[in-house]
Amino acid sequence: MFQVLRDAQIIGSALLHHGIKPGQSTRVGIAGIHSVRYMTALYALVSYDMVLVPLYHNSKIEALCDIINRCELEVIFCDNDSRAEALIDKINNGAIHAPKKLIILRSTGKEPNGPHDSIPGLEVYSYDHVYATGEKVLAPVVQPSPSSIYIICFTSGTTGRVR
Repeated sequence: MFQVLRDAQIIGSALLHHGIKPGQSTRVGIAGIHSVRYMTALYALVSYDMVLVPLYHNSKIEALCDIINRCELEVIFCDNDSRAEALIDKINNGAIHAPKKLIILRSTGKEPNGPHDSIPGLEVYSYDHVYATGEKVLAPVVQPSPSSIYIICFTSGTTGRVR
C-alpha cells in the first residue's frame, strides 16, 4: 500500500508542477479501462483534493465530449493511444474545448511529452514522463476535507443525454 500512496504523490506532484492547482475547483477525467495506473491516478487526485470524473470506456464519444465540456476538465488521463487520439480528433474539430493536458497511461507508440503538434494550448504526456517529472518535484499532499467532492459520476444516458 505504501508504494501506491507514494506513486500517487509522485503523479499528483507532477500535476502541480505542470500548473494544475490542487483543490475542489480542479476536475480531472480518467478515460478507459481500470488498471494499476488508472487507480494510481485516482489516488493522486484524492491526494491533492481534486475532483475525479470517470469517463467510462464503453461510453459513446459524443457522451464523453458532453461530460468533458460540462465539467470543464483540465486534464484527462487516457488508458491508451487510441483513446487519446479519439479525444484529440474531437478537440481538433471543436467538439471538446476544455482540456489543457492529456496523459496516456499506456503509450505503445511514440512517447508524447509536450505541446501537441497541431493544437495550440494542448499538451500530451506519457505516464512515464509524468512519473519521472513528479519524482523530481515531490510536493506535500493536500488532504481533502470531509465536505470535499470526491467524484462526479454521470449516468450512461440510455434514456437520453448523460446526466
